[in-house]
Amino acid sequence: METTPLLYGCNFLDKISHDSDYVQCPDLYSTYELHDFTNKYCNITEMQLLDLESKHVALADSKRKTELIKLGEQVGYNYVLWGTHRGKWINDDTRLRYELDRVESMVNYPSIRPIRIVICSNGKVFADNSHWALASAKKFGCDVKLKQIPFYIVDFTNPIPNIINNNGSVIQNEIDIMRTINAAGKIEQRVLNGWRINDTYSMRDLHNELQEWQIIKNFVPTNRYRHD
Repeated sequence: METTPLLYGCNFLDKISHDSDYVQCPDLYSTYELHDFTNKYCNITEMQLLDLESKHVALADSKRKTELIKLGEQVGYNYVLWGTHRGKWINDDTRLRYELDRVESMVNYPSIRPIRIVICSNGKVFADNSHWALASAKKFGCDVKLKQIPFYIVDFTNPIPNIINNNGSVIQNEIDIMRTINAAGKIEQRVLNGWRINDTYSMRDLHNELQEWQIIKNFVPTNRYRHD
């Protein structure tokens, strides 16, 4: 049964201006509606996790992936190459070893963090973030469906962004929710600017790419990094 939407605004922003980690929400997302899960999203829950769109590629070793990186840069997203948001790396092997070790730590953590599912206004469905999505696939299997794991949804197909709470997966804290909208909204803004309109790269593509790299490098991830 659908709940009555709760409408929220950004009036609280002045009170937390001291928070240097907080990125003020753009006017487009100055309000949002919070709903509990409804049957409207049942088709999404039947999707396999790895069939969702990935923000990242692992290596720039093909024309297709190089083009995906270039298209990301054209809309202001310079981190399509997985892990480059942390800064410069000595080489790709060092970068991927570190990121895969982080995923392994997440796999071994007592509970899996809910995956943020971003439904863009053009209908594309992204997994965010990639590390936790890969960890869920490793822990529950590559064919795991969304209905089998913790998740919540940020839906931009409505005039006002909708946050869909699934089984208590959304911590109903104003600041946390607005941060969530900001993070998801970056994907939506890139899509509005032409990102991933005529191309796609799924979490399965990323997963398979990483699997091939691990076989070639004979790499076995460890559990030596914090999950957060």
